[in-house]
Amino acid sequence: MDVKLSLCPFMSMMLACSATAETQSSLVSSDVNPGTSPIVELKYDQGEFSGQRAFDYGEYWEDGTAPGPGKSYRVSNGLLMGSGHGSASFKGDSLILGNSDNGTPGSLRHQYEVILDIPNLVLVNGDYRVWSNISQSQRSVRGAATVLSPESNRFRLCPSHDASTSSYIVNWEMTFTGALGVGLSVSDKCGTAVNPTSTLNILSSNPGYLGSFEVTGSNITMGVGSSHSLGGRLASFDQDALLIRNRATLASCTDGLVLDAADNRGIWIDSTEARVNVPERQMFTIGWPIDGDADSSLTKIGGGILVLPDPSTVKVPVAVEEGAIAAPRGTTGVYERVVFKNGGAFVCGLELGTVEIGELVKPSAAFRFPVIVRGNAEAGEVIPFLRVPSGMMTVADFAPKMGTGDYGAPFMEVTNIVDEVSGIDTFALVSLPVVVNNDVEGSVYGDNASHWKDDAEVHKGAAYVIKSTGVSEKKFLISSNQLKDDYEFPGHSLSFVGNNTAKKRSELYVNTYRSFTGDLRFYGRTGLYVGNWSRTYYYGSHAICGSIYVDTSDTHTLMCKMEPSATNLVLSANITGNGRIYFIKEESVEPSKNATVALTSANTQYYGHIQFYSGNYPSLNLRISDERNLGGNPTSYYDQALTLQGCVFHPIGTVTIDDPNRGIMFCGLSGLKVDEGERLIVRAPVSGYENPKVEKLGGGILQLGSASAKPFTLLVKEGYIAVEKPTVMDKVSVQFNGGGLVADMIAGETDVRSVYGSMLTNSTLSAESDVEIPVLVDYGGDISDVDSPVPVATVHASCADAIFGKVRFVKNTARGRWAPVRESLEINGVDCVRLSARYEKGFCVVIR
Repeated sequence: MDVKLSLCPFMSMMLACSATAETQSSLVSSDVNPGTSPIVELKYDQGEFSGQRAFDYGEYWEDGTAPGPGKSYRVSNGLLMGSGHGSASFKGDSLILGNSDNGTPGSLRHQYEVILDIPNLVLVNGDYRVWSNISQSQRSVRGAATVLSPESNRFRLCPSHDASTSSYIVNWEMTFTGALGVGLSVSDKCGTAVNPTSTLNILSSNPGYLGSFEVTGSNITMGVGSSHSLGGRLASFDQDALLIRNRATLASCTDGLVLDAADNRGIWIDSTEARVNVPERQMFTIGWPIDGDADSSLTKIGGGILVLPDPSTVKVPVAVEEGAIAAPRGTTGVYERVVFKNGGAFVCGLELGTVEIGELVKPSAAFRFPVIVRGNAEAGEVIPFLRVPSGMMTVADFAPKMGTGDYGAPFMEVTNIVDEVSGIDTFALVSLPVVVNNDVEGSVYGDNASHWKDDAEVHKGAAYVIKSTGVSEKKFLISSNQLKDDYEFPGHSLSFVGNNTAKKRSELYVNTYRSFTGDLRFYGRTGLYVGNWSRTYYYGSHAICGSIYVDTSDTHTLMCKMEPSATNLVLSANITGNGRIYFIKEESVEPSKNATVALTSANTQYYGHIQFYSGNYPSLNLRISDERNLGGNPTSYYDQALTLQGCVFHPIGTVTIDDPNRGIMFCGLSGLKVDEGERLIVRAPVSGYENPKVEKLGGGILQLGSASAKPFTLLVKEGYIAVEKPTVMDKVSVQFNGGGLVADMIAGETDVRSVYGSMLTNSTLSAESDVEIPVLVDYGGDISDVDSPVPVATVHASCADAIFGKVRFVKNTARGRWAPVRESLEINGVDCVRLSARYEKGFCVVIR
């Protein structure tokens, strides 16, 4: 059959699967003739944007009518805009993008958060990209497409646009067909500029696509939704079936996704640090062989599990930055070039094999590799997960992290088996017996055998579970004969499993003990209660030591409640997991009875969200000495990563919070307290919920370096504030009532503060009547060398009179003084006033 004779590109799968490489080459070099349907061309002589409404209107088509049945439509050397609201369907028989006879490309633009539905799309040459619209971020494309673009000139799918600074997500649900020799490119550069970080998720299953894919660009992610999203099984092996270039990212969109080795497809990497992202709680199995250029490498990111191909087919270095790697079951080879960069974990499970590594490098001497448990195991079962040369690792280098058993984990410990013949250490998990509370309502006591299903008191070597039945809360208490200052749980671990459907919690009560130590694990709707309801006259301090694992959700939280008898909780336990912790002060406690929660561990393996609440009066204090006390670096931005309502954030010493993904949300009346001589530097995004009021307390300095996403009122009652960037206070209303500003210019600085001081030009500024605004002059050079005013703040002219004249400089010297200087100026057409501090010399007192 002559491939040019009435070859209908819309006979999809049948033709695509039967075409040979020679046939396809002939096809893509010819014009597209969609059978009996006449082709209507897009008029492209009116400029690049002439076809922007041609998806629905006829004025830009050669026949002057809107697309409809009985005709095929082609876009070449121009663009077609698909726009509307809700969904937009192309009504012609087919839509052809590009022209192979003369090489002219066609472009499809996708505007607004609309679903594009194109029943028959032909991709010859050109590109698809979204159209700039900052308020919309996600789009979908549906229908069916035949790919005719050859690998030498791939049709490009670009989930962003040159003129936009926004990031986009495109869900490509359209099925592909195409014969051998065709190719598609998912790229972050379709025009002259490199686009922002964006994602194109290929969610369709495409067994009729025999071509290849390329993903290229450090700002691009290609998500894979099914095992055949990237094409069907080939008759012969193609190492270049998937090309990853320029630090692009391949990601899984579905748990349990498998790229089967039987597909005869391979991955070729042409990049250093190409990435594979497996999200938390997902497992992605890549069976395709991985090869690449001499300097190529692959980095595993995301909190999920990546199952590598057989070691003999992995020819590039693999670095584990986040999450875990595993080997397929039955693996016997050695992964020679695997390193762990900033973290990472191993996985054990009955369905997985053992990873063998010739050299394993720890990120730091103190780092412990998490070991993730996959599935259940019988008590005493040994499950190997790692083989390394003898002496390289010890049991202490590993820490079981989590699992998916009936109670959240099979509760395993790491052991190792030495193979003296080969000089190899095999590290394995050995499961522990799990003891559950009896099905009686009320409290469970640690030393009462009748409360446990094994009819024995708590003993070492077993994992204990307190599980809510759903009828009432289930509590773990310590009986009266165990009253002492410190209590250490004698079992291996103590887990609490809440009943999420019945809204009943399983809870740990820490009563009047000075400390409670144990391996504590919380799953779902659970509670940690500190204090003693029956002794409201007793106000004491408590400590939780050991370790805490949190596996909860936004609706099923770990509620840590400060009861009437608790005034201070030191949480020195190492916190891990991804769950939400909700600290709350018991509402019956008088506002004057402040409670404090101090987080003291470097909780770098905790990635959950923390909330503090004590009603409408700030009587709950949060104390940390390092940002790591709040958890590890978040993998994505969340505006409520730390939420404070009725809480005073009171750091210990000088603390900097600068992770851009750790959003801080204020609700109600809250406070920021900084001790005299210290600074709290906040460069993480700060915002308010329903314009709350935040009090600046303490004699120290609050230094803000990130703009607020939502407005709030900052009441400066004590100490000082400093502003790093001009936009920081744009949505903040500042009221001075005892506190003031900092002039902290460092000699030689060239940033905007050295010219204008703290930029408050877009803020609403006010001061209480007759209240002076102190200015702390913290000049970094020799005061005697100051020959010009030091900028303090630049404010909008309308606010200047409200605060000028109240400014008081608090740092004087024996031989001079600081004096205020006011200067009117214009910034970007806006009338402003700059307040500066001038050092005046020559003042002295002579006694005769």
